[in-house]
Amino acid sequence: MMLFRCFILAGTLAFLFIVLRAVRSGKLKEAYALLWIAAALVTGTFALFPRLLERLAAFLGFQIPAFALLLCMVGAILLLLFQITLIISAHQEKITRLMEETALLRAELEKKK
Repeated sequence: MMLFRCFILAGTLAFLFIVLRAVRSGKLKEAYALLWIAAALVTGTFALFPRLLERLAAFLGFQIPAFALLLCMVGAILLLLFQITLIISAHQEKITRLMEETALLRAELEKKK
């Protein structure tokens, strides 16, 4: 079990390193990185302190702590998907507005020619 916890901690640290490198290179914005960092820290915390996961499982009514962790992960993924959907919706409106403005400018340019 100790080897498994070390493996999870190593994976968490590697993931944090990847996220931080993506932020430094400009591939990932800080606002989105915070969500990924929070998810990694929660996973790392459960790996360091497995009793917390057992208490969470008991609180949620699960007999197997892994199911509580799975529920937390699914919840986090749903929150991330919702945030991405909001961002896509906002960008779609901006794209539509830009297309309309471009068409108007193109029509105006054609009139002047």
